Amino acid sequence: MVVSVFGFSQTYPDLEMGNVTPNPNTSTNVTVALQKDTNNNTGSNLISYTTPSALNVNYNVNAVNFTNAVRFGSGGASPFYTLMNAIGNAGSDNTQYTSFGVPTNGMGIDINTNYGLYIEANLATAGNQAGNGRVKLGEITINLSRGTNNPLLHFKGLGGFSTVSLSAEFTVKSVLNSANQELLSSTTISRLSGNINTNNVAKTLGNDYTGTNSTAAATTSSARGTVRFQNNDIKTIVLEVYGKRNGSSSTVAWSGVDAFMIGLSAGESDLRVTKTVNNSTPNEGSNVVFTVTASNLGASNNTNVTVNDLLPSGYTYVSHTASTGTYVPGTGVWTIGNLNDQANATLTITAIVNATGNFTNTATISTTSGIADPNTTNNTASVSTTPVITDSDGDGVPDSLDLDDDNDGILDTTEGQCINTSNPSTDGFDSPLVATVNGNNIQSVNPYNGWGTETGGANAFNVIRVNGAGYASGPDNAQSGNQYIDITGTSAYVYKNITLTSPAVFSGSAWFANRESSNGGYAPWSTKIEIRNETTGITVAQGNTINFTSSISDEIWNNSSINSVALPAGTYRIRMFVGDFGHLDSISYCFSTDTDGDGYADKDGKKLSITWLTYPTRLEQPKLAEYAQSTLKDIGIEVDVNNTADHATYAKNGEFDVYVSSLTTAPTGDPEYFFTSTVVSDAAKNYGKYSNSDLDDIVAKLHETFDTDERGKLAVEAQQTILDDDAYFFVSHLNMGLVSKSNVSGLTAHPCDYYEITADLEVK
Repeated sequence: MVVSVFGFSQTYPDLEMGNVTPNPNTSTNVTVALQKDTNNNTGSNLISYTTPSALNVNYNVNAVNFTNAVRFGSGGASPFYTLMNAIGNAGSDNTQYTSFGVPTNGMGIDINTNYGLYIEANLATAGNQAGNGRVKLGEITINLSRGTNNPLLHFKGLGGFSTVSLSAEFTVKSVLNSANQELLSSTTISRLSGNINTNNVAKTLGNDYTGTNSTAAATTSSARGTVRFQNNDIKTIVLEVYGKRNGSSSTVAWSGVDAFMIGLSAGESDLRVTKTVNNSTPNEGSNVVFTVTASNLGASNNTNVTVNDLLPSGYTYVSHTASTGTYVPGTGVWTIGNLNDQANATLTITAIVNATGNFTNTATISTTSGIADPNTTNNTASVSTTPVITDSDGDGVPDSLDLDDDNDGILDTTEGQCINTSNPSTDGFDSPLVATVNGNNIQSVNPYNGWGTETGGANAFNVIRVNGAGYASGPDNAQSGNQYIDITGTSAYVYKNITLTSPAVFSGSAWFANRESSNGGYAPWSTKIEIRNETTGITVAQGNTINFTSSISDEIWNNSSINSVALPAGTYRIRMFVGDFGHLDSISYCFSTDTDGDGYADKDGKKLSITWLTYPTRLEQPKLAEYAQSTLKDIGIEVDVNNTADHATYAKNGEFDVYVSSLTTAPTGDPEYFFTSTVVSDAAKNYGKYSNSDLDDIVAKLHETFDTDERGKLAVEAQQTILDDDAYFFVSHLNMGLVSKSNVSGLTAHPCDYYEITADLEVK
């Protein structure tokens, strides 16, 4: 249908007037189904368009003022629907026309393959008119089966017969939308290509036969080209057909016929978005993967396509992968850009399932290209999950938010993959219990429950079982459990290899003891726990060294430990040097997940980070924050300190995990002030939103009680309540000092500094 004179390859299919069978054959009314051009600008490969339904265009001619003044075909007979080149006139090459999606004007339909309506304006029907005049002959109504954006009309053969100097031209009478509302005043009519004369103010299209446009003068050439009607949801265009004559001013009998062609192109792009999730019932704290697919069902290529998919509050963003374009997690905007006919683009978003929030994830596709979307019912897609909430210790805090979800007193990040050799359920020296040989001495194979010695001896170490009855060659007790390692013969490194498939945070410890000196076996030696990279052979971390000399008592257990060392994926060896007169017990180690390798442990796929809010006016509080930051790092927890004078604003907004502030008792020293201002449900300084109805009742009773002893009991009960709830942690109590000159007497400390100056104060 379309030939590329300039070798322009078609990547912009649209809807064109191609040949149909059978050829319509009515005199005043024609309906044509636009066809999808799959190779626009290179050929005429047209197929039926049915997505979401066919787009039909009806043409109706109506000789309003004069019989047979506007008619289909030559003399009103067939053919009236034929190739655009049916009218032969100078300069009518393909560069005069533009298809809907072609980015360069003047490149588009091929008049040798593209079809249009053959219409005649019969000026003779006008009878006697001014020799130099303009007369309305009739109307052409172009009605699309549904509204579309920015349709193109192609015209050919307006005037150009020098012997008669006549021409047909048009005034746009009406532009209607799908609701039959008038759009004429807001519709811009502009020439894209060719030499057809357009006047957007007067809304006229035609041949400037007066010669002001010399290339379009009726005496030299005929007008042709492509005109865009720029507006959304255009369904109907009504053209008034006029005859124009360039002759004498006197009245003459008009004659002649101006035959011309009209074709139409339209752009439609049925955008669709679908959304799926890999697990509809995930555990809270686990990862889910959303897959968003953006599709263009045709017929036209589209540009400036975006999908909005902002994760709702029920999910926390982890990562994403886009097949094309860019995705910004903070805004949820996936900028695709070009999305061609029949093309798809995919976006996967990995997110953590939160314990609470909105779990319906919605994606919406749109474009700013101006190309009509004939079906908007598929522009939005949603998918939901129903999280399985786990609360292992039943404390009302989901495991994903609980720092210690098994309530064993050990932070989850510290536990990670934890092993203790004194735990009979793991791989330690206390399990399995082996029958004793030679009393307490258990001759053990090497390796023993995964632990071996680097010397490779068959009996490099024994496992000693002690029952508190005494052991002549070592401690008569174990550090933990009832077994420990005794090195046989020579010194050795006790070790175990561990392979990490992802980055981790390592912590480990071991206990060591020396043999008693009274037995004559005393020998100074040094030991520590260390971890070595087995690929490089480099020791990456080591604990404190224990030097068994006269300064350390024999038979006493001493600990060497490593805290929170970031390890990349790889193979590592945990190893401890033990002298031939040494003993080893209670090896414990943990590998906490560290996905990004920054040295901080993960909690359910996220770095465990705590926002610590405080302020600088109390000098001890920034120091406390720094101490917390340093010590918590040892167990893989990041502390982000916000030390600001504007702390009250952050506190009111809830922008903290820990808020450390100083509280004075009260202006009078009465305990009620603390509870009513800070702790009860509606307290002004209850920034943590703590609420306990029992506490509220106690404080209300305190307010109504006047007996001092009873008030004291109620205050203690209220205090114990908030301590039991862990609502507040009281970390320090500062001693205040009063300093005065020697000439001051009667200065007595009061619970509140408001009352230091009393009647007893005397200055000499």
